Amino acid sequence: MAKNSEKRFKKYAVQRNYNFEIHDENGNVVSSETETEWRERIIREWSDLDALKAVDIAFIFHDKDVNEDGTDKGLHVHCVITFKDGVIQTTAMRLTGASSFQNCTGVRNKTNAYRYLIHVSEDALNKRKHIYSVSEVICLSASDKPLDFTRCMSRSKSREDEEELGTAVVECLKDVLTGKATVSEIRSRYLTDIYGCGFNLEYWYKHKIRYEQAEKEWFEEVQKWYQTNNRCLTNIFITGCGGLGKSTVGEYLAAEFADSRGVHKPASPGEKTTFDFAGDYSGERVTLFNEFAAAFPVEQFLDVFDPIRATNVNSRNCDKPWFADYGIFTTSRGIEQFIYDMWSPYAKLHIDLDRVKFPNLVTNQQWLNAWESSDSEVADKIRQIRRRFAVLVKLEQGKASVFVRLDAFNVPHIYLYDSPQTGAEPFALFQQMPFDVNQRTDIKNLVKLVKSAITGYYEVNKYSITPKTVKKPVIEL
Repeated sequence: MAKNSEKRFKKYAVQRNYNFEIHDENGNVVSSETETEWRERIIREWSDLDALKAVDIAFIFHDKDVNEDGTDKGLHVHCVITFKDGVIQTTAMRLTGASSFQNCTGVRNKTNAYRYLIHVSEDALNKRKHIYSVSEVICLSASDKPLDFTRCMSRSKSREDEEELGTAVVECLKDVLTGKATVSEIRSRYLTDIYGCGFNLEYWYKHKIRYEQAEKEWFEEVQKWYQTNNRCLTNIFITGCGGLGKSTVGEYLAAEFADSRGVHKPASPGEKTTFDFAGDYSGERVTLFNEFAAAFPVEQFLDVFDPIRATNVNSRNCDKPWFADYGIFTTSRGIEQFIYDMWSPYAKLHIDLDRVKFPNLVTNQQWLNAWESSDSEVADKIRQIRRRFAVLVKLEQGKASVFVRLDAFNVPHIYLYDSPQTGAEPFALFQQMPFDVNQRTDIKNLVKLVKSAITGYYEVNKYSITPKTVKKPVIEL
């Protein structure tokens, strides 16, 4: 369920082969390009640093290499390229023209990568490879400062290396402070040394606290941003009997909407305890409430899950902001039963304060009818609770039904059946599909259907603020 997990590197070692590029996969000649023409083309392509989106490049043509059996290896070219930003392997291949993953690898040891270009790395020397001259290496730089190949091969750290390391640290700090990267992502940059500047585990623990402080500052800035800007919270209610796949569907949906910060998964509320769901919230786009119960007073629920306004949530240590874009709720209770469970204590409190007005109320149905018809403020809470949910997903044996809430039919009345049907009820059937939680294709199709339903929800209710139009936090340094 994870998103693209390919590692990013700024520096790559790349190889291209003349014979490979003039033949197809069956060994048939497909190009009349000569070795000289091929060299000239490679030089043209790899000299355009803007097109390569590169900071610098060092490359050399090898024409004296032999295979293990003594045969001529043929003309090929090696390069070490530094991109402006960390890129995944497939992007590096596309930009440099590399034909395979084996011929385009992220550089973890910068010194060895550069030394291999002329075959003076430890591995190349051990294999007695032909040693090329430094003068044969073509070095290009996008800045005014030329690429010093001899320095690149040096095993000792120079002042330039220390400056490069400092620049990489500042870049990482900027990315955390502006929300472009998480502390976890920065840790990955250190362990893979995507900048080729000598990042390692030792440096990570040396700098770790700086990134944690930077992320804390980002969190505080986003909290301030939402004090004056709207958000667009989309809440999805998933219901069904045990074993039909509520939690699984919730997990897949959460992964679909999550960014690199992952999914926020608060523990279920305990009996007679305050539901401190935001205590460990750290800026995730999605919060997944598994087996959610009516653990909030009505007014607090309406405030916390307001679709437009982000607010602070009561926490044991201190109030915490919660500004997720998606709330996913799974429960075995139907949506109307959930509304009833949350609203009824609030309504009963008002009845208790005014028994003179309702002296003959005995059953729940009697006071439910009385308050729906006689007190607009209390009854309206039903409509407001329901308004917090955009999409309803109901799982039944062998099928899944997806509903969208319609504002035009969202009235202060509780429907005493499990699932609204099409018609003048607050949730309208969007689409129904066969569903088996053990079939991954069914899960993926249901996730796709829910995403379509969300789009339909905002279109049919004609909201001006939607997931596509809402402004996102912009944190500037």
